[in-house]
Amino acid sequence: ELVASDDTLVTVTPGLFVDLGGAVAGVDGPPQLTAKGPLTRGSTLKLALTHAPPTAPCIVWISFSSTPLPAFGGTLYAVPMAAQFLFLTDAQGQFSVSAPWPPGVPSGTNIFFQFLLRDVTVPAGVTLSNAVTAATP
Repeated sequence: ELVASDDTLVTVTPGLFVDLGGAVAGVDGPPQLTAKGPLTRGSTLKLALTHAPPTAPCIVWISFSSTPLPAFGGTLYAVPMAAQFLFLTDAQGQFSVSAPWPPGVPSGTNIFFQFLLRDVTVPAGVTLSNAVTAATP
């Protein structure tokens, strides 16, 4: 179980992603991150982002634990960050990526994903997507 930003407990079922919230509204509302995949060796993990600023740089933060932190008017859940990757949204403010789940990830490993996006329409110049989390089965 995890504690969400509003102090509620969130139950994480192995292999199923949970939306933790935390998004900040930008040019097209709050960017929405979805994740799919069973998190088993060789299975496909897919991350999809919608309602993001068009043709904007975005960074996905990946974490294996979460110490929620208020940031940019939302909540950053993928802290401490273990890895980050830079991408660019398309002209419609969307992005998706698929990758095989690596072998050797122990059962019960928690993983968090959240995007930080450049958005010149907001005072901080940065918006956050919602965060998603899951545990490996």
